[in-house]
Amino acid sequence: MHEYYGSLNLLIRNPSFELGGSFIWTQTEPIKKILKQIELFVIKVEIDSQWPVMGSDITLSCTISRLSDTIKLQWKQRNSSQENRRINTDEIQLNNTVYLIIRHAGTENQNLYTWEVQENNSIILSGKINIDVNQ
Repeated sequence: MHEYYGSLNLLIRNPSFELGGSFIWTQTEPIKKILKQIELFVIKVEIDSQWPVMGSDITLSCTISRLSDTIKLQWKQRNSSQENRRINTDEIQLNNTVYLIIRHAGTENQNLYTWEVQENNSIILSGKINIDVNQ
């Protein structure tokens, strides 16, 4: 946290998942009042196997530090021939995590998968993860 010409700046670089939450700036004198409140959402994306083998199941997970009623998490498979097409996959949401289970992974599953965070049906954040299936 830095003070710069009468203002207060907070810079968080590469926040850990545990830093997700509310940050509240308060004034204590002459009276106590909230000056600013910011919600920091942190995303954690994981794959259960870095080197999946042909025919095995692969699980991708995307976890957000806090999931409000207006926020939605989802996975999409990006394929050059058909956008948003899913092959042999199931998506499960449990609390703040959405899982994409790829069953019997094969060459048709080798591709780029995208996770998305949407607020009120607008994409506010997305990222990519590539799956390479070994034969």
